[in-house]
Amino acid sequence: MRIQRLATRRGRLRPGETFESPRTGARLAVEEVSPAALVVERLYRPGMGGARVHVHLDFTETYVVQRGVADARLDDLRLRLTADRPTLRIPPGVPHVNPRNADTADLVMQQRFEPPTEGALAYVRTLGEVLLDGRDDDGDLPMALVLAVFDATGGRTYLSRLPFGLQRRVLQPLGAAVAGARGYAVWLPE
Repeated sequence: MRIQRLATRRGRLRPGETFESPRTGARLAVEEVSPAALVVERLYRPGMGGARVHVHLDFTETYVVQRGVADARLDDLRLRLTADRPTLRIPPGVPHVNPRNADTADLVMQQRFEPPTEGALAYVRTLGEVLLDGRDDDGDLPMALVLAVFDATGGRTYLSRLPFGLQRRVLQPLGAAVAGARGYAVWLPE
């Protein structure tokens, strides 16, 4: 079996750009791209969102629910975000699970990355392209492609229960190989 090398492309995120999945209806709209922050609006249909427990070491991530109900986890604390209690701020180094739409109505929330690292910019641009292709995993990147993004950028986002060195040396390159075999590409910032 021949392993296909993971393709990389370059692209810039621009405010006003919108990416929507024709298959799942998930949407991502770019609101701000500046040296201080990357801000996007996400639409999750019922049952979408969430992630494995992970940690970012190089940026703060903030979610603000604009419409709907989101369930999330910050360390071992389970949270429900609503219009009355809309904000989840995740400092670097804190294990968490991204908000999930466990409700029966759509969830619209703002997601903010501060500062907008190369890994965060590549994650969002790659997600946008995957949404357009309808190859998203319920509004998010397939796990192999998440690993490939952080492998390609040297981003410091890791699953929280495995040694980071093992992930950097083994798991992320393996994810890149799987993503390449499945025909995905990582979009790097211009």
